[in-house]
Amino acid sequence: MQHSESIFHKQCVSYLKKMGKVITVSMRTAIATVLALALALMVAAVPAQAANVVHRGKYWSWAGPKSWSAGEGVYGITVLGNKAATLDLGFSSLICAKGNTWDASVTNYFNAKRAELRKNGAKLTKTGKIVKVKANGANYRRQNIQFTTKSGKKKLQGMVILDYDYTTTVDGLNYCYQRSEARSSNKAAWKKMKSKLAGVSRSLAYFGPGAYED
Repeated sequence: MQHSESIFHKQCVSYLKKMGKVITVSMRTAIATVLALALALMVAAVPAQAANVVHRGKYWSWAGPKSWSAGEGVYGITVLGNKAATLDLGFSSLICAKGNTWDASVTNYFNAKRAELRKNGAKLTKTGKIVKVKANGANYRRQNIQFTTKSGKKKLQGMVILDYDYTTTVDGLNYCYQRSEARSSNKAAWKKMKSKLAGVSRSLAYFGPGAYED
């Protein structure tokens, strides 16, 4: 009797182990199926980002969302998007800022540009150092500035890149090159739009008659 019970017990244990393996495999398969379905639903729920397209005008081309637009001219371009996203770039030749030395002219130029920004209602939240851009020549200078401002009731946030370079002297007058590029959007959307506008900036191509440097 003891022997029979021992065999029966072993048979039961063996059967339960087999069932356990079946249940475990089935549960693993079910869990994997549920996870795969959940992942598929999550992916489907995330809207696909619209692919950038190349916009080509008379003097400029750039890549950005299809719904974005631009106004352009020989010496500049303004790109407009959703969430008040704006990229405004312009360049020109001008008489150099006053100064007995090139460094003094550089200081006076950037001081005047920052004063102009403040006069137009911008609050400068971070002002970078004036740096040399060696790739564009020994005299080329650049300053990056971050700002906040308002347009009506809308709060805007952005940045501006200011460039300044000596070009030539004609009849005793010193001529310089200036370039400014401002990027901004609604303050709440700036973190997202900042990278989008940077992408637009990198894609800019100029084929007009002006002497454009970037």
